[in-house]
Amino acid sequence: MEPYTGPAGSDYSASWVISLPLNAYVTEYVALTDGHEIGGKRLTPMRYRDMMVDNYLDAGGDLKTWTYIGTRSIANMATRDLISNVFHAAGKDVDQPGSVEFLSDSSEFGNVAFGNPFTQGIQGLLREYEEDMGKAKIKRFIFISEGMCKEKDIYVYPLLNLVVELCRPGDEGYPSD
Repeated sequence: MEPYTGPAGSDYSASWVISLPLNAYVTEYVALTDGHEIGGKRLTPMRYRDMMVDNYLDAGGDLKTWTYIGTRSIANMATRDLISNVFHAAGKDVDQPGSVEFLSDSSEFGNVAFGNPFTQGIQGLLREYEEDMGKAKIKRFIFISEGMCKEKDIYVYPLLNLVVELCRPGDEGYPSD
């Protein structure tokens, strides 16, 4: 499958950073559909998980040691709502800098794991590349709010991020089925 290059004529279709020493991949922005609505026309048949794998491998990464998958400045409203809800449930204000994490053995983990397209996508990634990734599973989700920006005329919402930490058989925190 050809690497994803973004919508035709777009100078800014995707942005990511890879840190091989940290075994990390962080997405700043990716445009897969025309608009933000669920069910919008796809701009590429390539799945986001395949884009991440291609980029990580092209950078010289090893899928068997890939540990962190991050998404920065989340715009998807379903995910933003989920993050706001988990902050509220934890007694925190999403408009203020802070974080909330869920380990795989927590009672809320299932709701978080299947409650938004980002975490669902990671589940798909782990199924699709199970052997290549050394039977990795999700160890924890970390939801992060950077709080409200000082440029309130530009950003009317807090900047929200997600980090997924993976683990493998034999690692501390590897979930049992």
